[in-house]
Amino acid sequence: RENLIHMLLISLLAALFSNFSNVFQNKQISEVSFYVMYLMMIALAINSFQVVIDWVSEGVTTISSFMSVFCPVYFVAVSIAKGSVTAVAFYNMVLFLIYLVELIISKFLLPVIHVYIMVRVLNHLSEEDYLSKFSELLEIVVSWILKSFVAGIVGINLVQGLINPAIDTVKRSAITRG
Repeated sequence: RENLIHMLLISLLAALFSNFSNVFQNKQISEVSFYVMYLMMIALAINSFQVVIDWVSEGVTTISSFMSVFCPVYFVAVSIAKGSVTAVAFYNMVLFLIYLVELIISKFLLPVIHVYIMVRVLNHLSEEDYLSKFSELLEIVVSWILKSFVAGIVGINLVQGLINPAIDTVKRSAITRG
């Protein structure tokens, strides 16, 4: 709310300056005042974005901590329902996957998203598109990494669903034969 109030006040000041810019004979004063107001708005918007990035980082850490704590309970339930081999086979892999996804999101993707926002803002400071291709590259990289995470997790669940019944059947038949 505080940043929104500051943005509204800066917008009002910018409107006043643009209305009074006709008074000055030198148009450079109005252009300089426009850029100063624009930079102040950008600074407030980036500050708000940084608050959101910190909130998302804290959320990712909290969710991954919850999942790390919840995994033993889940795998005990799976071992009771389907067999112990199923739970043992994927317990360590899922914990490693949770840690890896948290690490990549919090240490790599969130800073890349922050750089992407800064590049997009800097690109709009001039009339020419100097940084548009770089911002598109960053957007594609982040998008593909997130899609790869989803595909990897769905793939692991799919493989687990296909392989585990066969492993449990082999285990039960070996126990029966023994």
